[in-house]
Amino acid sequence: MLTFSKALLTVLALVCLPAPSQLFAQDSGIWVTGRGTAYLSDDLTSADAKLRARRKARADAIERALGVNITAEKFLQEFEVSRSQGEASETGESFSNYIRESRRGRIVDEEEWQEKSELTYFTDGGQVVKYVAVNRFRVLEEDNPPDPNFKLDLVLSKTQYQEGEGVVFSVNATQDCYLTVFNLAANDSVYLIFPNVVEKSNKQKASQKRTIPGFGYSFTTALPAGKDVAMESIIAVASKDSLVFHGKTRYRPGEGYSDMWKTGLNDVWRWVAEVDADRRVEAIESFKIYR
Repeated sequence: MLTFSKALLTVLALVCLPAPSQLFAQDSGIWVTGRGTAYLSDDLTSADAKLRARRKARADAIERALGVNITAEKFLQEFEVSRSQGEASETGESFSNYIRESRRGRIVDEEEWQEKSELTYFTDGGQVVKYVAVNRFRVLEEDNPPDPNFKLDLVLSKTQYQEGEGVVFSVNATQDCYLTVFNLAANDSVYLIFPNVVEKSNKQKASQKRTIPGFGYSFTTALPAGKDVAMESIIAVASKDSLVFHGKTRYRPGEGYSDMWKTGLNDVWRWVAEVDADRRVEAIESFKIYR
């Protein structure tokens, strides 16, 4: 993951996030049941399996409600395979396609989760624990198509970084907008890295390149414990309207580093999907970290 270090500032300012501004009518949308599964493995803990199963259940609900031409299983398989093989371009394309094709619907409400773990047996005598998550979701359909004149370019300084190096990238939008940037870490957690306690304003002028990080702070690469190589991604979201990400957990990486909002990939997708398709645009680029 990227650790956020302030180079010059000594006082840490906390970001105050307002309550969500967009409310939805209780009788809008369609209620549908979604189901997701995930298998525990050496690389997938019980907590990871739970998150992945829930992610699949939400995508499954949108498919069932709106006939979206995607499958959560296919997306997750492609995403995980491309990351494990270090195919940065394919990783970005996989996520971008998922966002693009899922624009037709968004989940605006959900009931209580029904979850369980069960043992699955194979014909060769092997066995594996499967985590199952089921819920009922209220899904709204998005009618607005994307704006073909609203583009966002995201360019990394390079695609491979040694652990401890600083990551630098630039963004450039074709229209005035508000910019939000996340780091999808190798542990599948997502961290809000822009705006932050140093650069609080996320206004972006049309055709004006912005370099991140700016003056006074840096983003330093770090490998997960026990790994010699990992793939991570930068996800940039631009909106024509003022848009604030409502973080789930404030993460404190340690002395000398600033706090960051920590969440999950599905939370980012849901947040993106709450914005009308013609009012937003996304970009993603991936990079490799090695020891």
